[in-house]
Amino acid sequence: MTEFEEFQRLSAAGDADRLAAFQAHSAYDFSRISDSIHAMNEAARKENELKRKAALATIELNESTKQQNQMLRAQLEKMMVARRVSERYEYDVFVSHANANKQSFVDSLYEQLNRLRIRIWYDSTEIDWGDGLKEKIQEGLSKCRFGIVILSPEFIDRKWTNQELTELLTRQNESREKVVLPLLYNLTVDEMKAQYPVLENIKARLVRNDEDAKDVVIDFARILIRSLKFV
Repeated sequence: MTEFEEFQRLSAAGDADRLAAFQAHSAYDFSRISDSIHAMNEAARKENELKRKAALATIELNESTKQQNQMLRAQLEKMMVARRVSERYEYDVFVSHANANKQSFVDSLYEQLNRLRIRIWYDSTEIDWGDGLKEKIQEGLSKCRFGIVILSPEFIDRKWTNQELTELLTRQNESREKVVLPLLYNLTVDEMKAQYPVLENIKARLVRNDEDAKDVVIDFARILIRSLKFV
């Protein structure tokens, strides 16, 4: 029997006491349900407010990063315009890496560098069909101010990447200027030191994903700006 049918039955029977008790009970249930609905609505409101604040915080963070990138790019462009034709380097950075790491990290790093209009020597864009690999790589190494070296287990196992690192280290030792900027991708500092003792006294950065690539690019832009002041 439904509550409405029970109410009709008690009304018809003229049972005032039981009818009053039933009405009081129904009012209590209604009040309890109303309170529950109110609590649920309040919880939903608070959850939506938290989501709104989180969304605003994300927008503000993205906007802050965007403004920071715009400021760095403007500063870089201003300094690049001031360069003379006689400058030593055609590219700002050579990206030394293993092909196995392109899709998972290196391509993202290249895209982030490119957004700041940094001049990058990257094999995917600089080596054309039919080009001699050794000649093009040697040419790229000689025309770059810095070398971002993405050290990984795959990097260690490749002949070409080790030759690139050797070339960059040789130039660094001869020029006594900062050239090599090591990034450790799926590699620890101890593993780097064990494989490349010569890098033991060079600060390396650990990187894992696209977010780390953004931080690397911002730091590199600052290093590049400082170096351009002395061009």
